[in-house]
Amino acid sequence: MDQTSLFTTSEQDAYARLEPQLLAVVEANWADPAQLRLDPRKSYCSILFGNSVIARLSAGASPTLAILKGKTPVPGAVEDGNFYKLSLSDLAEASAYIPQMQDALQAVIDRIPKDFSCCSRYEECSDKKACTNPYKDMALRCGYRKALHSGKVFYGENRNI
Repeated sequence: MDQTSLFTTSEQDAYARLEPQLLAVVEANWADPAQLRLDPRKSYCSILFGNSVIARLSAGASPTLAILKGKTPVPGAVEDGNFYKLSLSDLAEASAYIPQMQDALQAVIDRIPKDFSCCSRYEECSDKKACTNPYKDMALRCGYRKALHSGKVFYGENRNI
């Protein structure tokens, strides 16, 4: 077994601990869970949503975690461009930064531009207070999905605007 495979396993283990909490954000936005994934590189692994990097894990000699800047600051981190960078003694410590990674993921999802204001399911979505479009990639680009996620309901029995 070579040294690279040891790093990948450690990064994969850390991601396995983080994934359920990150998937909760994906599901809360009615997005496709397949968009969230771990992308192994030569010396680190990226946690991606679509093509956007949420965080980077490196299990090298000095394990590090880099988290995309969101609304929540990362205590003890050094700012490095668009990321907060942390030195860890072990990648298992990355779990302590789940709220910041969830915030970064939400920021990435919020930046996805809307392609349309609402679809034909707007009344059904309003009544359920959630997007009901079965096509997750289409739902992610719906402007009304974003309004619903922020608690604004424009139509139906739950109308609050």
